[in-house]
Amino acid sequence: MFEALLKSLKSRKRRRLSVQDSPAAELAAQMLHAPSALIQLSADDARRIVSYMEPIRLLAGQCFMREGQTEDTDYMLLILEGDVMVENFIVSRRTPITTAVIGAGALVGELGLLDGSPRSATCTTCTEVLAAKLGRTALGELLEDDPTLGVKLLLAIGVHMSNRVRERTEKLKSYAALIQTMQQEMDRMS
Repeated sequence: MFEALLKSLKSRKRRRLSVQDSPAAELAAQMLHAPSALIQLSADDARRIVSYMEPIRLLAGQCFMREGQTEDTDYMLLILEGDVMVENFIVSRRTPITTAVIGAGALVGELGLLDGSPRSATCTTCTEVLAAKLGRTALGELLEDDPTLGVKLLLAIGVHMSNRVRERTEKLKSYAALIQTMQQEMDRMS
């Protein structure tokens, strides 16, 4: 028991130290602290959240999440630099449809972070990407170490996901209206 506690404390100390001298960690903290961020965090709160994340670099053209993927789904990424293409497969098509191209400040994989379900989209880098990765284990540590800050982060992720659902709903309404207009035009022509 004591050894596990000591190991946990050492890990947390290393985490705090790693954020202080990392340009990627500082960039992630700035994105979490920016006025356009999902939640308003103090600079210190943003740095504390980032201390639970790890920087990763992805090469251009790298598929790092695949729709339906069931393994390695317990993390999300905060994109710091670069662009990512998000695609979905539709039953009647052989090729995927690009649903979004996202860049710095965007989150990907947040559903998997929360519930570990299969990935809902395929994500491929358009350019080299620098990102901050938050895994479910690290999120659990954050919630244990600082419940208030952990809940702020979870609320922000929830707001982000609800905004994404609203955007997709609006797109679906637009597609439905377009299909209805095309059907009316085809009916008129026949």
